[in-house]
Amino acid sequence: MHDHLEHLIALLERTPGALDELLRGLPPEWTDGGDGEGGWSPRQVVAHLSHAESTDWITHLMEHGESQPFPTFQRDARRETCKQKPMAELLDEFAALRAASLDKLRALAPTAEDMDRCCVHQVLGKVTLANLLATWAAHDLTHLHQITRVMAHQVRSDVGPFSRNLGVLRCNAHSDGPDGHIPNS
Repeated sequence: MHDHLEHLIALLERTPGALDELLRGLPPEWTDGGDGEGGWSPRQVVAHLSHAESTDWITHLMEHGESQPFPTFQRDARRETCKQKPMAELLDEFAALRAASLDKLRALAPTAEDMDRCCVHQVLGKVTLANLLATWAAHDLTHLHQITRVMAHQVRSDVGPFSRNLGVLRCNAHSDGPDGHIPNS
């Protein structure tokens, strides 16, 4: 159990650096463009990740268990307001929030019994702490994929016949909704 948690943490602590390396200093043509299909820009994804980080579902689950469902998550909460902040500020904010979240998780030091604790998600039903932690990692990977797909879209018309060899240009989604989430989650 401890090794599995450390493996998840190893991935989670790298996401801010991966985003920073990919996005910091790029012109808005890379960070503010969408995919033409109503999806999010890389800027909006970083803002969304910060909002998700500040939600702290782990503490809610540990404090309330099944007695109080998770609050409704407003996944669009920072989609528009992020346009007023420089990308560097958004990246720094996410890195700080993630570091604090991981410090809190390490301090919590969940046991095997804790990993089986449940809370109720309003759409998905009962979820365990283990589900939540694995989803946290998969959520990061989903959004890293989304960002690279949207960025590749910026050069879609310029690659010409090479597009048939570039899967990222043929990929039109990575989850059930255009923004990368299960609808109504």
